[in-house]
Amino acid sequence: MRSALSLADGELTVARILEHTAAAAPGPDGPLAVLSACETDLSTGDHDEALTLSTALVAGGVADVVGSRWAVEDSATALLMAVFPHLLTSQDLAPADALRAAQL
Repeated sequence: MRSALSLADGELTVARILEHTAAAAPGPDGPLAVLSACETDLSTGDHDEALTLSTALVAGGVADVVGSRWAVEDSATALLMAVFPHLLTSQDLAPADALRAAQL
């Protein structure tokens, strides 16, 4: 069995996530990952455009991932990241619906 991936071990990269990928396919009960920094759903020169941090997390068993393909303003993102989880839990919305409501 592979050990859990720890941020204490260094930088979190697509390659490191894929090295620790579980054999099981992602399912609806998997966790939600929120990557709240700018351009967290873009690939680097080492990978093709379909292989991103988000897709690596899905391959590792995460059910849903929220990432960004654009540079975003810090204050707007801070507000979105405060409202999004509130809507997700208090209104029992699906991640996509809670994200859309937070954006509006």
